[in-house]
Amino acid sequence: MLEELVQKLRKFFCEVENRKGENCGKNTLKNLRAAINRHLSDPKICIDIVNDKQFDPCIKVLDGMVKEMTKTGEAEPTVHYKKILPVNIIKIND
Repeated sequence: MLEELVQKLRKFFCEVENRKGENCGKNTLKNLRAAINRHLSDPKICIDIVNDKQFDPCIKVLDGMVKEMTKTGEAEPTVHYKKILPVNIIKIND
C-alpha cells in the first residue's frame, strides 16, 4: 500500500498544474507537500511523507522539480505589487 502511495505522489508532483494549466511554483509545490503531510499525519493514519525514508523517491522528485525551476528561472516569485520609487521611500521615512 505504501509503495503505491509513493508512486502516486511521484506522479502527482511531476504533473501538478495550476488553474491556468501551467506548472506550479516552487512554494506551491512545497506547500502541497506540507498539506498532504498534515493530512496523512492524522493519528489514525500516522504517515510522514517528509521524514520517512520510504517516501524518499517522491521527495527527490519534488526536490528535482524545484531545482529545475530554479535553473530555468521559473522559481522566481510572482510580484503582485508595484515597486516603491526612491522618491516615495524618502516621503515614507519623513
